[in-house]
Amino acid sequence: MPPVLIVTRVISGFGIGMVTATATAYLIELHGTARPEASRTRADIVSTAANIGGLAVGPLAGGPLAEYVTSPLRTPYLIFLGLLLISAAGVALTPETVAPYRPQRVSVPQAARPTFSAASAATFAAFAAFAAFGLFTSLAPGFIAGTLHQPSRTPAGLVAFLVFGATAVTQTCLPGVTQRTLLACGLALMPLGLIAVTAAVWQPALALLLGGVVTGAGAGLLFTGSITTVLSLADPSSRSETLAGLFLAAYTGLALPVLGVGFATRFITDKTALIGFTVLLIALCIAGSRRLLNGHATAPVAAAADN
Repeated sequence: MPPVLIVTRVISGFGIGMVTATATAYLIELHGTARPEASRTRADIVSTAANIGGLAVGPLAGGPLAEYVTSPLRTPYLIFLGLLLISAAGVALTPETVAPYRPQRVSVPQAARPTFSAASAATFAAFAAFAAFGLFTSLAPGFIAGTLHQPSRTPAGLVAFLVFGATAVTQTCLPGVTQRTLLACGLALMPLGLIAVTAAVWQPALALLLGGVVTGAGAGLLFTGSITTVLSLADPSSRSETLAGLFLAAYTGLALPVLGVGFATRFITDKTALIGFTVLLIALCIAGSRRLLNGHATAPVAAAADN
């Protein structure tokens, strides 16, 4: 059973990777077709919030499902399958925006390459932001069940929801903020939250663990700035390709660093590995901050959505 589960999870991961960038670009193109004179703000807000909002709703629903329903290892997948079928029907009824369809690859727009340094730094920040998500989602359940002696799965799901929820809220509630300010706030909040999460392991306290909410808020600002920067440089015909690069970096950050921490714990203590991971993420934020803040990041990114 475990090998089959691993294989199917890998396959579903490929599917998620194909959907996220394409759906983000698709939503923006649909909005542009329906409202050609309107700004892109509403589509940007909806697409970025939906990407993280889904990550928030997952653990919030998963905790009670794992604790209260029968067949907890099967029921969530059946619900997810039903939602996928509904989504597929919605996509089938939605008009195509590009004809003829052709598969796209990850690329950097030719005309934007001289100014792509800022976007590459934003992609670097997206990697760090999702690495923080990976740390928290892997740490929170065991910390709550073991260290805080709360075996209920619902609190673990709720805490993860608060982190991702903070991310989604910050992506939608800062009208008129420039990319530079957005990124600066994200780069300030993420280290503070990471330090609080690390402190929670050394001095067990749920309040400190909720410092992950601060991490989520900072990561949300970084991710929003990353998407907006990349979209501002991408040619409309290559949005999916360019966004694919951003999401590739983000989801790599979600997976690989946590695997590295797990491998490190074979040789050093969990607490030491966590400190090293936190220091690494803070260093990534500092390393990318100069390029991000001095790059092409001055335009407003979240002006009030058009009606």
